[in-house]
Amino acid sequence: HLDPVNAGRVFERFVKRYLEVHPFWRDKFEKVWLWSEYPERGHRRDTGIDLVAVDQQGKKWAIQVKFYTTGKIGHREISTFIATATGNRREFQKLMLFHFGELTQEAEKTLFEHNVAVVDILKDGEPIDWSKFSWELPNKLSIKPQKELRPYQRKAVERVKEGFQKGERGKLIMAPGTGKTFVALKIAEEIVGTGGVVLFLVPSIALADQTLRSWVVDSSIPINPIVVTSDRTIGKGEDETNTPLLSIPPTTDPEELKREFTIKPDHLNVVISTYQSIEVLERAQKEFNFPQFDLIISDEAHYTTGVSDPKKITTFKKVHSNRYVEGKRRLYMTATPKIFNLVTKRKAKEEELVIYDMGDTSIYGPTFFEYTFYKAVQEGFLTDYRVIVFTISEKEVQEKLFDYLQAGNATLEETAKIFGTLKVLEGKIPNYEKVNIKRGVIFVSKISRSKRVEREFPKVAKEIDSSLNLAIKHIDGSMPASHRQTILEWLREGPQNGESVRVLTNAKVLTEGIDVPSLDSVVFFDPRKSTVDIVQAMGRIMRKAPNKRYGYLVIPVVVESDKPIEEQLASNRDFQTIWQLATALRTLDESFTARIRRLSFKKVKEGEEGKGGKIGALPFEAMEEGEEEIFSITTSEEIDPELKEAIKKSIIPKIVEKVGGRKYLESWAKDVAKKVTRLRHHIDTALTYSPQIRQDFEEFLTALREVINPSITPEEAKSLLIQHLITKPIFEALFGEYNFLRQNPVAQTIEQVASHFTQFLKVETEDLEEFYREVQIRAQGIDERERQEFLRELYDSFFKTAFPDIAEKLGIVYTPIQLVDFLISSVEEILKGEFQTSLNNPDTTILEPFAGTATFVARLLQFLELESLKRKYSNGEIWANELLLLAYYIGLANVQSVYFEKSGEQKPFKFFLLTDTFQLYEKSKRGIQRKLEIFPPEYTQLMERETREPINVIISNPPWRAGQRDMTDLNMSEKYPLLDKRIKETYVDKSTSKNKNALYDSYVRAIRFASDRIGEKGVIAFVLNNGFIDANSFDGFRKSLVEEFKKIYVFNLRGNARTRGEEWQKEGGKIFGQGSRAGVALLFLVKDKKEKKDAPAKLYYYQVPDALKREEKLKRLEELGNISKVPWEEITPDSDGNWINQGLEEFKNFTPLEEIFEVVSLGITTGRDYWVYDFSKQKLEEKVKRMVESYNDQLEKVKKGEITKKEELTRD
Repeated sequence: HLDPVNAGRVFERFVKRYLEVHPFWRDKFEKVWLWSEYPERGHRRDTGIDLVAVDQQGKKWAIQVKFYTTGKIGHREISTFIATATGNRREFQKLMLFHFGELTQEAEKTLFEHNVAVVDILKDGEPIDWSKFSWELPNKLSIKPQKELRPYQRKAVERVKEGFQKGERGKLIMAPGTGKTFVALKIAEEIVGTGGVVLFLVPSIALADQTLRSWVVDSSIPINPIVVTSDRTIGKGEDETNTPLLSIPPTTDPEELKREFTIKPDHLNVVISTYQSIEVLERAQKEFNFPQFDLIISDEAHYTTGVSDPKKITTFKKVHSNRYVEGKRRLYMTATPKIFNLVTKRKAKEEELVIYDMGDTSIYGPTFFEYTFYKAVQEGFLTDYRVIVFTISEKEVQEKLFDYLQAGNATLEETAKIFGTLKVLEGKIPNYEKVNIKRGVIFVSKISRSKRVEREFPKVAKEIDSSLNLAIKHIDGSMPASHRQTILEWLREGPQNGESVRVLTNAKVLTEGIDVPSLDSVVFFDPRKSTVDIVQAMGRIMRKAPNKRYGYLVIPVVVESDKPIEEQLASNRDFQTIWQLATALRTLDESFTARIRRLSFKKVKEGEEGKGGKIGALPFEAMEEGEEEIFSITTSEEIDPELKEAIKKSIIPKIVEKVGGRKYLESWAKDVAKKVTRLRHHIDTALTYSPQIRQDFEEFLTALREVINPSITPEEAKSLLIQHLITKPIFEALFGEYNFLRQNPVAQTIEQVASHFTQFLKVETEDLEEFYREVQIRAQGIDERERQEFLRELYDSFFKTAFPDIAEKLGIVYTPIQLVDFLISSVEEILKGEFQTSLNNPDTTILEPFAGTATFVARLLQFLELESLKRKYSNGEIWANELLLLAYYIGLANVQSVYFEKSGEQKPFKFFLLTDTFQLYEKSKRGIQRKLEIFPPEYTQLMERETREPINVIISNPPWRAGQRDMTDLNMSEKYPLLDKRIKETYVDKSTSKNKNALYDSYVRAIRFASDRIGEKGVIAFVLNNGFIDANSFDGFRKSLVEEFKKIYVFNLRGNARTRGEEWQKEGGKIFGQGSRAGVALLFLVKDKKEKKDAPAKLYYYQVPDALKREEKLKRLEELGNISKVPWEEITPDSDGNWINQGLEEFKNFTPLEEIFEVVSLGITTGRDYWVYDFSKQKLEEKVKRMVESYNDQLEKVKKGEITKKEELTRD
């Protein structure tokens, strides 16, 4: 409310106090006077000098203060001040302008040319506690308390300190917005401290300015800074920011640097320089004896990567060597470490070029600390993002905005993008709660385009009757810095006076060096120049701010209505923007690939069931209801429905292909498959020519036959060795410092033999190092459930291609979590109800005999109470077995990572054994002692101990798995005499069926094993093929269960795809998707011999309603939780052992057909009637001849060794 003169005087008093209390300036100046107080003023009037200060070196500063609320500070006023201060008296050695208000471009130029220090209160008012300030008392000025390190920042400082104790260089990788600059300051304070010299390198003066301002405010010890540039236009491109005016004018001369920069023993001495100015530093050290730096901090270190001619090193690469800049330690900081692919490396090597790759530890050192975007979001320090792709057709815009376009105001493409952006800003996005954007930035490719978008935005809004009251301004780097600052302050303020949203349109101003935490959206009109550009832009919207839920990344896409979407995906630049953004997100967010793949599974193809999906042939858990998608593909309301559907079905799979394709799993696996072949040949050669290797291998094969199965062949042993050699680095990458394989006796034993081939493998798999590294990057920061999902994906996409035979044998490994949790919770209910105990109690010992990748064990650990978990895990109250090495390794990884997540303790799980459960049973019954010279004695003891443990809970999905060609394929070639004898004595002998082959199926063997292993009392819970419920051949099986158990619960999930017509529809969705065509049932068997006596079991049955989809069945399981809430029907079996579909008793009085006919035969039982029956004699002869020829052909291949395993003949 004061007039300009009095307002200016109040501001002068404010400035005096500011310079007295500001952390940097109070240390810089000995004394500050108003001009009227200046002792040496004499009788001189105020002719532009408003304050005078004297610094610690005795140099006097003339300070002009300008307070403009309207208009701009012009060149004339600045020139008068400079002329007065630099007059004949030479009284003042330094000049400063302290201002509020905008400067004209000419004024900025004048200040810049005369090296005037410029303090803009809009930029430099951050340390002031404005909540305690009043302009009525300008002398009372408080400074806010200094920032303190967040927990992860403190950890970063400690890890870097530890890293420098071991080496002289290393990397600090932190997501945008997590405080790299602040952390770097604290590292400098603790490692270098007072008296030392730090060099902080940045790619632009804008970042130098930002670093300077933050360090002088946040430093806890006095700081003595200087800024170095080699050219006044450093870091400035055509559309980039003009060089800012600094509060400490930069030096460009090496001699001046040495002269002006006095090392202060009680200060932290800091040189802030652009990379382009390294030659100034180099000359200062070599020619003028400037001291060696105690620490060189390379910010935005990805700028220092690339390919160089060794004879001509570019300025950005000189930071790496003491030949150019001498430093004791080097710290490389970035949010986006740049690592080159093998093709680039090979090409560089061929052309004799030097490649600077952040994966090269000889140049960049190890990673001291990494704080990912994912972790920052999880811990609440950054805002998560959402991507909105809004698609508009050219045709729709032409129809709606014909008159506007006819006037030639803007191109069709620009108009369509403005239209799409308006729709997003209005917040009407499907699958989202209302998008509430208050501040946005639109990135375009050129300044001229940005100005046009600013001009036309309100016009288009008016044309379409938009509900938005939108305010928009253009900003670009050619504007005066003070004007840019005013515009940014306008954006920070947010909507005022009825405005809905404020938007800036620009080319590059907001990609780096500017921080607007409340910014909540970025719109990309054009593709960016680089991934780093996009990451920097995205970093602007991920800062935390009050009432800010997400940062929105918006891409308006303009499509042609009459052109196939597949063609447009390749040619339309707007889709290129999407691919660029997806790539950048993968770089920034290590969980992005998993999240986008998860979304792609949710977008099921037409004809598939509901919202569920699968990874390959394996089931996975769909997104929760109501969960917002990270990537929304939406379209304008009037776009053609077919085009809309095509767009939605095309974009997400294409993104998955772009970000989750070659570099990760499937294509890499093809490369690995070639390595496997090469490695197998090398092992064969080694066994031929090296007696020592041959002896070790023979011992290894003997041990495997003892531990797993006597029928293991040498080829299978070689395959196991190869699996270990290829996959070991993956698990090392996944689990980092805690490598569970090092503490596992199986892995240690295999390593003894595998070590013979380590050097050969190292050379052969050099090109896989990037794959292993990417696995590591992608696995970091993910939680237990995501780690399991990652391991599943790794198996499905990687192992299936690299090791198809093993993968086929593994079959269905991943039981849907809903089934697993239902079984575990139901077992708990049964234990409480029947035995007054719990899974948590010490008297309950649990066995998972067919663990696969240990999903059941992992979920069991999640279920247990913490103290019970620790005891059971350590004392052998939980046991697991697995037959195949890959599944065993993944299972160990699963179990131990869950234990760590829950307990915080890294501890090996000793009670998970690589063994054939049935074979273990056979040998224990026979009393055979194992002689395992190659395996450690404690492992043999564990195997013996398991056979003696009083197991009372067995829970599993036994081996009736996908990959089987039929139910008898898996393990049917293996002989288990004692187990099969028990089946004969029970299930077979009690059966009246003629064909009893199915009673030796793997899952029937599993039930027989479990029934005997459980002892006097306990619980069995299995996921099974539901054929046992009503198959004629299983009558003896059903009779035995009723005789042996006290209670039986059968939960029939149905899903038998082998039925037809109406019956097939009633069966509903397949629980294992394409993994199995068989129906599924959950079987619970309760054993209590003392209570049961001779009474038959109580049998409870439930089947899901007709025609339920897969996800509806899984949801039903989730809703029920366990068996206590199931609406069971109690069933009394009939005398023939039927549980359901019981026949009429009168039927038994009919005369059997076999009493009428003389010959009774099963006939052809091969299941290949098609080959030997036909209505045409001629066709039958042709088929039989073809079958005989094919058989003889295959027999010859077996004799020649071309076939080593069972292969299926087709019906053709």
